[in-house]
Amino acid sequence: MSTMYVNKVQELNVGSGVHIPGHVVQTVIVENSDIGGRVTTSSTSVTELKTDYRINITPKKVGNIIICEWQYHLYVPSGSYGGIFPYVSVDGGSFVSATAVMNNSSGYAKGFAPSTYANETHRNSGSSGGFWAPYTQKCYHTVTSLTPHIFTLYVNLGAGSFTQGDNGPNTIAQAMEIAV
Repeated sequence: MSTMYVNKVQELNVGSGVHIPGHVVQTVIVENSDIGGRVTTSSTSVTELKTDYRINITPKKVGNIIICEWQYHLYVPSGSYGGIFPYVSVDGGSFVSATAVMNNSSGYAKGFAPSTYANETHRNSGSSGGFWAPYTQKCYHTVTSLTPHIFTLYVNLGAGSFTQGDNGPNTIAQAMEIAV
């Protein structure tokens, strides 16, 4: 095995970028100040949690992977349960489940389908009151088009309500395109 040492890597065709497999091609971050204040929902149908959580990214290469992560604080009152899960829109189209492993019968990603698993990603079955807690959602998406992609969070409650926000620390959304 040989080792190559370089001082500089420069793209061959200006504007096409250098894509080294496994390395980050680009990162988009939506910070706390952009996400805004508190929002409460009690929707029992699949609804976008908050448009401020949208991450807009235009991929550089088909076949690359986009990894998204959202960190947020959520209040879950006693007796409430539901799911929050990532969705993606490609080139302004409808939002669909954002992960790459699809369930053919529902169109939702396995583990994120509101009618099966994700309806209980957040649950408070206690009777003594609600609680605030930090949460993280992640997903990955294989790029099939170089059109703009919008990633966001959707919510579906089985019972009760959720409140997101309230000046919780570390509220952030980010996407990273990884070269394959």
